[in-house]
Amino acid sequence: MILYQLSMRTREIVNFWTKESNEDFAAAKSLFNSGYYSRSLFFAHLSLEKLLKAIFVKNQETHSPFSHDLLFLSQKSKIVLDQKQKQELDEISTFNVRARYDNIKRQFHKRANKVYTVKWLKIINFYRLWLKNNYLKLYKKK
Repeated sequence: MILYQLSMRTREIVNFWTKESNEDFAAAKSLFNSGYYSRSLFFAHLSLEKLLKAIFVKNQETHSPFSHDLLFLSQKSKIVLDQKQKQELDEISTFNVRARYDNIKRQFHKRANKVYTVKWLKIINFYRLWLKNNYLKLYKKK
């Protein structure tokens, strides 16, 4: 296991994105429990996006790119993905757009039923844990 010594500022930014990611996933679960499935998936997407930004900052020691595209953020963060992972992250990225814009939101709202949402929340949670365990191993504290 490689432990990194990062600057205090970098550590603060990584911790910020990680905390935000955790809060967004908690919001996703709360929204799910309240029956707001499409909004739940939107916040679950945000939780992965912010975790990827934390990994980017940790690896690059600079601010993360302005993007909601999980595949793009993964590539910029030097995360190795197989084809299935790429397809799943591509699909999860659409939750951002589909949950935001009214004309697309109505179609997505119909599809994002309880069964669909449970499936994708499980997949997103898997990626959150996988990323934390494999790419966001934190560094030695000074």
